[in-house]
This record gives sequence, structure tokens and C-alpha cells, in this order.
Amino acid sequence: MKDLLIRHQLEESHPIREYKAQMILKALTATATVSEPNAKLEALRQANQRTNAVIERVVDEVKKDRTVFCREQCGLYQLREQKVNRILDDLTAESK
Repeated sequence: MKDLLIRHQLEESHPIREYKAQMILKALTATATVSEPNAKLEALRQANQRTNAVIERVVDEVKKDRTVFCREQCGLYQLREQKVNRILDDLTAESK
């Protein structure tokens, strides 16, 4: 599978969308008290860069472990969200 297809499937998956939402909420709450207008925008950019870096690492892990994908009845590949959750948890635990 091509990297672009893997990336697209990951970005549309529930665990990755949930992770991105958590990072954006953290960034916005951290800058809620700052009165500078560009601070929120910069925080969102940094959160986006961090989530993109995590997605790249998840893509690398998925390329190594193809069991993350399974075929549905129509023959399309679907992600196993439990495995994506495990990879995401492992990567976020490493970064802490």
C-alpha cells in the first residue's frame, strides 16, 4: 500500500481524529489566558506539527506491521482501530 493511502486511512480513523482533537484542546486551553492574538494561532500550528509527527510515526509502524489492515466484505482495506490505538498509546508514552 502506498504511504498516501495509509496516511489518508489513518487521518480518517477515529483514534487519530480523537488524538488530534485532544491536542488542539490542550493547545487552546494552554493559551486561553494569553491576551496576544497570535498566541492561539501559533499554539494551533505547533499542535498540528506535533500531531503530524505522530501520524508519520504511526505510518512507519503500520508499514512494518501490515496486520493493522483487514479486508472488509467489499474487498476494501480497513484499519483495525484497536491496533492503531495500541500504536498511538505506545508512541505517546515514549514521547512523555
